[in-house]
Amino acid sequence: MGRDTRQTTEQRPTPVGIQRRRGGRLFSSEKIIFYVLNSINKCISSSDGTQTQFTLTGTVGGSVLFPVPIPEDREVMSIFWNSDKTVIAIVKPNNLDVKNDRFQGRIQVQKPGYSLNMSHLGKEDVGTYEAQIFTDSTPIHIIYILQVTEISSTASSIWMDIRMVTTLGILVSFIVG
Repeated sequence: MGRDTRQTTEQRPTPVGIQRRRGGRLFSSEKIIFYVLNSINKCISSSDGTQTQFTLTGTVGGSVLFPVPIPEDREVMSIFWNSDKTVIAIVKPNNLDVKNDRFQGRIQVQKPGYSLNMSHLGKEDVGTYEAQIFTDSTPIHIIYILQVTEISSTASSIWMDIRMVTTLGILVSFIVG
């Protein structure tokens, strides 16, 4: 019998810091670290109950705050923010590193604390966001469901009426008073 000459494609682990091309995509070491930490964190979160979920609603052109409740007895080492399995930002004490151009100039850390403010909302921002918070003890995993609505013409008209009444009230007070 002859020797089997078929080639096998064996997946070997890639050391951290090395990039591997798979299916036409380039995976950086940072993404690999994120996915490993994500897997570990999901296991920890589900076992000790440190997973929280928020549903947030914003309006097109407006902003929304992603709250990050951190217990006072914990020190934050880093926070990985992601959307659709893509890292959008990494927060470390006194440092925000935006990793996705779509969010450049639109996100900032709300001080004091680590809550994230996203401005100039658009319909493309709708979706699931995650904060993976690494502390000096147990990691915390928070999921956010973001909904973005357009301000209705009725709401816009009511807002204009309120502004008009307020302006007239100030004018009447000024003239009479």
